[in-house]
Amino acid sequence: MKALEGVRPSEGPISIRRAAPADVDAIMRIEEASFAAPWPRDAMLDEIAKHKWSVVVVAERDGEIVGFAVYWIVADERHLQNVATAAPFRRSGVGRALVCHVVEEARRGGAQFVILEVRASNHAAKGLYAGFEFQSIGVRRGYYQDDGEDAIVMVLALNEGEAW
Repeated sequence: MKALEGVRPSEGPISIRRAAPADVDAIMRIEEASFAAPWPRDAMLDEIAKHKWSVVVVAERDGEIVGFAVYWIVADERHLQNVATAAPFRRSGVGRALVCHVVEEARRGGAQFVILEVRASNHAAKGLYAGFEFQSIGVRRGYYQDDGEDAIVMVLALNEGEAW
């Protein structure tokens, strides 16, 4: 990602906006660098422009896309499908800002829960989600097709007193 080389992660504020089809190249660079089994480009384009239940947002810093999130609106729930940050910007608040945005949008939209799956071995992501008070509620055995790793199912109840 030549545009990000030499940029210090602490520079500039993070802004988050809805993704547009023109953002797909930047999103795919981050997706492909972040995951062993990245989403196909056509699937990401469908998430951005075709599926009414899907919301894709990008995080920008100094005009560069440095992260993105995909979530689905399912009845009174939000399903966080994907969060990724460009490597030079990891651990600089981008992922936290994206998750915060999804949670706040879910609250404003009247959702009761935010639900996600995370790789059992992804301790950094599990720590991020725990910081938002997501709770582990189960395991999906062999969930990830690339290597058969288990997924931890996590949920955040958005209304006090709600239980999954």
